[in-house]
Amino acid sequence: LSEIARINGLFDWVATRAVRASKGSPTRLFWLVYAAGTFVTIFLSNDATAVVLTPAVCAVAAAAEVPAIPYVLACAFTANAASFVLPVSNPANLVLYASHPPPLREWLDSYFAASVASIVLTGACLYWSQRKVLRSSSVTIRDGQSPLASGGRLAAVGILIASVALLLASDRGHSLGWAALLVALGTQTAVCKLSRRPFLEPFHGVSWSVVPLVAALFILTQAAENGGLLGPVEMLFAEGGTVASAGGLAVLCNIGNNLPVGMLMSSVLQQGVGGDAVRLSVIVVDLSPNLSVTGSLATLLWLRVLRREGVDISWLGFLKVGLFAMPVALVGALAVSFL
Repeated sequence: LSEIARINGLFDWVATRAVRASKGSPTRLFWLVYAAGTFVTIFLSNDATAVVLTPAVCAVAAAAEVPAIPYVLACAFTANAASFVLPVSNPANLVLYASHPPPLREWLDSYFAASVASIVLTGACLYWSQRKVLRSSSVTIRDGQSPLASGGRLAAVGILIASVALLLASDRGHSLGWAALLVALGTQTAVCKLSRRPFLEPFHGVSWSVVPLVAALFILTQAAENGGLLGPVEMLFAEGGTVASAGGLAVLCNIGNNLPVGMLMSSVLQQGVGGDAVRLSVIVVDLSPNLSVTGSLATLLWLRVLRREGVDISWLGFLKVGLFAMPVALVGALAVSFL
């Protein structure tokens, strides 16, 4: 669905609309990009924000003659901060729940308030860290905007239908994957008939290199389990408090990437360590990767996109922002969830 939307210009259109809606204000543009990233993350997953929205934001920043860094950081940070609003917002959620997340209402009861805290605090910290750059620039608004083509409108309709379908599937305990796949195939069929584009076109733009990367991460996780790493992690959750467990898990995610760590934690959680441990794991595994570029697959994909687009940001530059934003948001989200 994300690739269908990208090919048909939906994300470019949204980003250009954001520039016009900013009315020349870099601060307003920052918050509009952050809001767009939040929406894409919630309904299309954090990887979609990293891979599909980021290039559009880079192009718009160049056209608006503003520094790209604050806006691409907004994409990266909201990709993790908003990734536990819904089960489909982050593949790690499905890994932690062994592909069987709770019904939607139960999920929202557990994570909605913490997600709001995460999104708000991350956005506030990120804006504070970039305020000088934003205040020293001005947005150039160019006259005219091409209307959204029919394929882009169909892609938008498909995303809305997918959002409803995924919410219903989650609420009734049905397969999220099948719901998303059927809507995506239906959307692409409609786009092909109306726009006369090749049916397989979206498949060429998918980052297939991610598949062996994820497979390698899972193999490393299995090796870690076989090497006895599961025992110390179980002990940490059994004997350590919330702070120690959250801190230790956050460090693991940023050293070893949150997807394999999520798989490791899934094995721990299946030992019956308690519902609070599950909730803590989801929040920490999803949010703590905002510390470093190695923390999540979405951030690694985002970094790859930036290099392709010619936007330079170092791991140290990301870390400086993450050291400020991630702990504040993580503490806030956990406080809302557990206090």
